[in-house]
Amino acid sequence: MVTRATGAVLAILALAALAPAARTRQSTLGAQGSAPPLNWYKGNTHTHTLNSDGDSSPDDVARWYREHGYHFLVLSDHNFLTSTDGLNALLGADERFLIIPGEEATCSTWCARRAGRRSSRRCNATSTPFARQAASRTSTIPTSGGPSPPPTSPV
Repeated sequence: MVTRATGAVLAILALAALAPAARTRQSTLGAQGSAPPLNWYKGNTHTHTLNSDGDSSPDDVARWYREHGYHFLVLSDHNFLTSTDGLNALLGADERFLIIPGEEATCSTWCARRAGRRSSRRCNATSTPFARQAASRTSTIPTSGGPSPPPTSPV
């Protein structure tokens, strides 16, 4: 039904995605100046939908993750940036569930994933340094899943 991520959740991505709520909490520090408690967030940073090679619609995928206790989800289809505004309006819940737009940019020599809130610029990079530079200009967070075996590999 739903493509599963194989890596560990990037806690920093969740913190970055939920930064507006964290800033609000930080501005309400008590007289002692104690910081609010830190939290762990369960999420998936690499999910495909029918917009590339997944087998479910973005709505179905987001509902599955929300119903299974996830706090955030990055829709990272191949070379396609899925709009998440409508999904967040329908399924999102402040400080409980957030859907983040992402894209897995596939090139002939490498593959890069990026996630960023309300990023509409396409990642048409031809090299990894260029992709990082493009990501820094568009408020995105580049991630890497590691090398893939060559197409002729028996693995």
